[in-house]
Amino acid sequence: MAIDLRLLYGLPIVCIDVVFSGRRLHLENVLLDTGSAGTIVDADKVAEIGAMDYGIEIDGILGFDFIREAGLIIDANNMQVYSTN
Repeated sequence: MAIDLRLLYGLPIVCIDVVFSGRRLHLENVLLDTGSAGTIVDADKVAEIGAMDYGIEIDGILGFDFIREAGLIIDANNMQVYSTN
């Protein structure tokens, strides 16, 4: 399965679904950041099911911890992200 990658102000953005306690929340603007050690999700958004200020509207950051654990492959030429898991 491939996830589309798009640019927002030159930054790689993906859409994800967060599932917690059987509830699902769709997040539209999640930064895919290989330089970030950790993954962060906007608590106000997740509070809908369970304050980031970067100067742009983002719902979270997928950091290298998640990228590695999920076995993600970033295909910049085709602007997609694939999982090996």
